[in-house]
Amino acid sequence: MSARPRVAAAVLAAASAIATSVTAVSVLVPTSAHAAVTGSVDDGSLTWGLSTYLSSATFGRPNPLPAAYVAPATFAETERLTGFGAGDGVVAPDGSADLAFSGTSVNFAKTSGAWLRLADLQVDLDPSGNGTVSAVVSYGQSVTGTAPDLTYDPAQAPQRGPERVEVVTLAGNSASDATITSDSAAWAGLDGAWSPAFQAFLAGDPTGTPAVPAFVYAGQVNANADRTPLPFDVAVRTEAPVVTATVTGTSVADGVSVDVAGTGFRAATRPGDMGVYVGIAESGGLPDVTRLDQSAFAASDWVMPQQIVDGAFTRTLVAPLDRLDPATAYSVYTWQAHAHSNTSQDTETPIELDLDDPVRASTTTAAGAPRKAFGRTSTITATVTADAGATTSGTVTLTGVGAAQTAPVVDGVATFTVPARLPVGTYAATLTYAGGPSLRPSAATRALVVTRAATRSVVTVTRKPTAGVRGKAGRARVVVTGPATVARPAGPVTVRLTKPGGRTRTVTAGLRGGVATVVLPRLGRGRWTAVASSAGNGSFVASKQTARFAVTVG
Repeated sequence: MSARPRVAAAVLAAASAIATSVTAVSVLVPTSAHAAVTGSVDDGSLTWGLSTYLSSATFGRPNPLPAAYVAPATFAETERLTGFGAGDGVVAPDGSADLAFSGTSVNFAKTSGAWLRLADLQVDLDPSGNGTVSAVVSYGQSVTGTAPDLTYDPAQAPQRGPERVEVVTLAGNSASDATITSDSAAWAGLDGAWSPAFQAFLAGDPTGTPAVPAFVYAGQVNANADRTPLPFDVAVRTEAPVVTATVTGTSVADGVSVDVAGTGFRAATRPGDMGVYVGIAESGGLPDVTRLDQSAFAASDWVMPQQIVDGAFTRTLVAPLDRLDPATAYSVYTWQAHAHSNTSQDTETPIELDLDDPVRASTTTAAGAPRKAFGRTSTITATVTADAGATTSGTVTLTGVGAAQTAPVVDGVATFTVPARLPVGTYAATLTYAGGPSLRPSAATRALVVTRAATRSVVTVTRKPTAGVRGKAGRARVVVTGPATVARPAGPVTVRLTKPGGRTRTVTAGLRGGVATVVLPRLGRGRWTAVASSAGNGSFVASKQTARFAVTVG
């Protein structure tokens, strides 16, 4: 059997084994059209004969050294095939794939001590099966033992590497080389050529500091036509993400609630991935999420990596009704977080939303006195009505006139008390109906003016002043009151003392708790009039009162 048929036969057997490990009835049937459902790779293998030169058992060549392979890499002695395992990555719906396989192969020539390691292969395929195969490459030359029976030392530092290098450029393949089902994918006989980067890597770096010697057999790897790379065969098992979405409730107060359950998801497909997002948006395709912009979603949530257990997660999305259009169809979407590095976690699951019935419109009307004085309470009411005679229930919130208040709707009306201490000024009282199980929200605004409070001043001469050489000063007590619901007025009071035909005297004092004690000076004998005035302030208007008293000789 020639090398190429031998490789293809062995890897098709591996592909069949992987497929049947998923389900006993899954059969790899060649097809020119890829299955629409693909997804994350959770197992798989890559089988490769390297080249006729590198896979030979000829003395003096760098032959495979299976005893030095690092698992899960394996070597089939009879077929001279190297296998890499623990497949990972993603297969896209168009048949393209980003795949990774673990393990390390070792080629060693005991005559010269030269060794070559290829580790952790990565395969990037376009829909036609063309692309690249890269590996972490290193090489060196053993000095353990005596030629021609030198010994490979895995602990020896390499002369060059380890470094990820494109090893083979895949070309000349077609979609017919692929067999893709709902739970597996395989590519048979992918052809390619040694990449210039790989050949340059093996050539060393003579101009470096220090200079890096070439791989001993660098000139032999691609010296003849039979030393070109042999075909690759890849077989992987895939698991497509599946989502179920159930609408659990629709109300104006709470919006639309959707329970979402996902299986077959991956927290990370590429480095930097951080779980998945789930969101509700218009049906017809995932909106643009490459810029982390989720404004197109009525609701969304992040499922963190630790919240995806064995590929499964659950979430409840709540979309406010004002983010939904009754004339629009909606779906639940998933995609890889955060930067949407790949499409393997993309799903679209349509949901049925009934946004017209039983939800109806409501109207809120505000009523109440347009003016009130500081220190006095007043009432504002909100009357809620609904289309088609629907029963109004729920709550109304009053804002804009002091601390927010919420009151229940009773018989279509919610009643609020405007606080007595609301400062003087002009206000816009906003009454917002939150909606009910069958009603949409509504709101109304009413202007309210708070004016200064009236006051009452009372002056009492508690000790009359006297006249003459022995005359003494007197006292007066001024009390200024306002509404009982607020603190008594503060500020200055003035007492103006007058006597017919005599001069006028003025004294002042400050109110404390609405009371001021005023010292009256010695006055001339006769009948005097005392006029006490409070100046008022931003909350109270001014007021005054008159008292009359007689002054005698002391």
